[in-house]
Amino acid sequence: MNDAQVTFLAISVVYLIIKGGALVALYGAMVAKQKKALVDLTVMRSYMSNKQEKEQERWKVAYQQYENRKQKPELEYSEAL
Repeated sequence: MNDAQVTFLAISVVYLIIKGGALVALYGAMVAKQKKALVDLTVMRSYMSNKQEKEQERWKVAYQQYENRKQKPELEYSEAL
């Protein structure tokens, strides 16, 4: 092999090593970000569940009235007259 081929081969190897290192680094960053996102999702679900429970307790009477109104049959137009 002549000098140009050796130089090209060396540059190609360095390029592939850098590219592989970048891919490994990006994969590691993605895994770390995914773990953090799952923790955040768990915290958010817990927060929303607690918030929903508080809202149901706060509007308990309104929810009961709504459920009672849903259970009563609606009058036909002819029956209402």
